[in-house]
Amino acid sequence: MNTVRITFPDGTAKEYPRGTSGREIAESISKSLA
Repeated sequence: MNTVRITFPDGTAKEYPRGTSGREIAESISKSLA
């Protein structure tokens, strides 16, 4: 698998390339998370 899929409580999901850092994922969700 070449992606990481994150599913949120509301049922929406986002996929990120493998190797994406947790910080990058947090920033893509909300700047205040990072």
